[in-house]
Amino acid sequence: MPWDQALDIVLQNNSLDKQLNGNVLRVATRATLKNEAEETQRDIERAQAEATAPVTVTRVLSYSKAATLKETLKKIPEFSGRHFVG
Repeated sequence: MPWDQALDIVLQNNSLDKQLNGNVLRVATRATLKNEAEETQRDIERAQAEATAPVTVTRVLSYSKAATLKETLKKIPEFSGRHFVG
């Protein structure tokens, strides 16, 4: 009997399941693997929901210079880490 078939029988008798990641064979309970798969799916969905496309906003400045406004905007947390051209 091939080893993989023997392993499947042992896992089935003990309510376990296996997961192959590259060259690593991981054995865990079915509930554990199911919970991890659901958690991974939720993380993917959350990341996709939070991912937003970059938005470019152009404003015409009256009575102000871009260099002055640039330093003011950098102090606001909402704009920190953004790239400004001025």
